[in-house]
Amino acid sequence: MRSTPRSPLPILVVFAAACGGATTVVDPPPPPAAGFTVLLAPVAEDQVAAQALGWTAGIPGADVTITPNDSSAAPRTVQSSGAGVADFGTLPAGAYIVEAKRWLTASELAKLPPGEDANGWIARAPLTATGQAGQRQIPISANRRKGLVISEWAFNTARLPPINHTYPYGGFLELYNNGDTTVYVDGLTIVQAMELEYDYPTFPCSVMGRWTNDRTGLWTRHIQQFPGRGHDHPVAPGAVVVIAIDAIDHSKIVSRGIDLSHADFEFWGGPGDVDNPAVPNMIDTLSVGYDLTGHGPVYDAGSGVVLALARPYNLAATPRSTATDGKEWAQVGADLIIDIVSLWAEAPYLDYPRCSQMVNSRFDVESSDVRDVDENIEYDYSVSRRALPSTNGRVLLQHSHSSGADFVHTLRSPRLVP
Repeated sequence: MRSTPRSPLPILVVFAAACGGATTVVDPPPPPAAGFTVLLAPVAEDQVAAQALGWTAGIPGADVTITPNDSSAAPRTVQSSGAGVADFGTLPAGAYIVEAKRWLTASELAKLPPGEDANGWIARAPLTATGQAGQRQIPISANRRKGLVISEWAFNTARLPPINHTYPYGGFLELYNNGDTTVYVDGLTIVQAMELEYDYPTFPCSVMGRWTNDRTGLWTRHIQQFPGRGHDHPVAPGAVVVIAIDAIDHSKIVSRGIDLSHADFEFWGGPGDVDNPAVPNMIDTLSVGYDLTGHGPVYDAGSGVVLALARPYNLAATPRSTATDGKEWAQVGADLIIDIVSLWAEAPYLDYPRCSQMVNSRFDVESSDVRDVDENIEYDYSVSRRALPSTNGRVLLQHSHSSGADFVHTLRSPRLVP
C-alpha cells in the first residue's frame, strides 16, 4: 500500500458541538532545526594572500557570528576550523546575518609576499536557512590598509513642509587617508556608477547586468574631478577631505542642516550653482542633464547608489555604450578604481525582487543595507566606514572590499572619523 505524502498546508481540525460544528485551522509545526555549517571562502582577488598563508580551503580561526534577522534568538559565535568551516550545529529555518573576523598575527603577516598589505579577513552576508542540514559558502575578503578611502557618505534628503517638498543639497562625501604617506587628490575623480536594485519588468536584472555587473569597469554618466596640477592638494596620513554639494551653512535653510561652509571642496553644478569662493570647486567632466537646479550631483539619496573614487582618466579614449534606457554611458576601467561604496535604498520598492548584486564583486563583494526606512529620521544620519581596533593611537579604518561589512549607520559627522 502506497503511503500518502504529508501536506504542507494547514490541517483542518473539526470539533463537534451539541448545537453544531466549528472548524479550527491548525498550522503545521515549523521545520525542525538542522545541522548547518558555513564555509569562509576567500574571494578571487585575495587568493594570493590566502595561498601565502597556506589557507587553500578556507579561512581558519575566524570568529563567526550568526544573528537571526527577527531577533528571535541571541547571536551565536563559533570559530572556524582549520579548513575554514564554522559549524553552528542545529539551525532553525529563517533569515540570518553572518559576520566573520580574523586578524593576522605578526608571524602570519611575515609570510605575506612583498607589497601584500592584508592585515585580516572580514565578511558580512545575509543567509537563509531552510531547516535542512547543509553548508553555505560565504565570500570573505582580506582587509587592507589602502591609502585614500571613502570614509563617510551623507546625502540623505530633508523632507520639509509642505508635503513632498525636499531639500537634497546639504550632503557631503568624506575621504580619509588610511595610509602612512601623504597623498594628493589632484586630478582624482568621483564617479557615480550605473546601478540597478530591483528586477523591473522594463529593466530586468538579467539585461542590465551587462553594464551594472561588468567586471571590466563601472559605467557612468556623471564624473566630477578634483582640481590641481599634481601637488596642490596634499592629504596627510590620518587627514580628512570633505566634499560638499554646496559649501554653505545649511542650518540657515533647514533647521537640522549642518554647517559645511568650511568643506575642502564643493561639487560643481554649472554657472548658476551656489558658490563659496573660499572653497575650491570640483570640475564637472562628464555630466548629462543630471541636476536641472544647478547644484551639482546629489547622488540619488532616495534610492540605491554606487559611488567610486577613481584615478584620472582619458575622456576621449573612454569606451562608450548605449544602454537599454537609450542613453550613452562611459566606462571607467577597473584599473582606475581606488575605492567604492555601494548602498541599497532606504526602503524596498513596491513588490519587485532585488537583483542579486548592485555591482560586480570585483569592486564590492556585498552592498551595505544599513540605511533606515524612515526618510525623516534618516536625514540626520550617514553611512560611515568602521574603525579597526586602535593601533598606537592612530585611527585606521576597515577596508575589506565589502560595503556590507565595512560601513555602519552613524550620525553625520564631517571631519570626525570613528
